[in-house]
Amino acid sequence: MTAFLDNREVSRATIDARLAEVERIAQEAGVSIAIGQAFPVTIERIRVWADTLNQKGIALVSISAVVDRQSDR
Repeated sequence: MTAFLDNREVSRATIDARLAEVERIAQEAGVSIAIGQAFPVTIERIRVWADTLNQKGIALVSISAVVDRQSDR
């Protein structure tokens, strides 16, 4: 599943909600892909969110790591 973080509305609340969705999907499916633009608020929300991932057992990786993982299946 791919989630667009900021394609319709660029706000902290919207981006945080999308990141929560990405996290939920990653926990359920083992992988989730998020796409965001380089808006200052998007970068800031990803940075804050990323700081919480280690304690949740989630790794933030590049898309190439996800593609490589899929080819192993």
